[in-house]
Amino acid sequence: MNRRYRAKERERLVEAVLKTGAPIKDVAEQLGVKVATAYFWVKRARQKQRPQFAMVVPATQARVATLRVEVGGAVVHVERGFDAELLRDVVSALSGRSA
Repeated sequence: MNRRYRAKERERLVEAVLKTGAPIKDVAEQLGVKVATAYFWVKRARQKQRPQFAMVVPATQARVATLRVEVGGAVVHVERGFDAELLRDVVSALSGRSA
């Protein structure tokens, strides 16, 4: 039979993982929560923390074409020839999630 967890148990586990960076498995075992359930809770919590959108606005400044990216309250101006992987890492860091 599946155990029903209380909201407080879920909040305690998610908070412990997200604030301390402790491994999900360790926190789940300490709190008596199934590991699979803990991974599910943390995944859902991380998805809720993501920004709802990233706005991309093409812009031109003088003769240099730039791209304006807004994410997580920050604005990043990207010039032609940018490193796409680096931009992905920057956007990921600004949105508070791993790449």
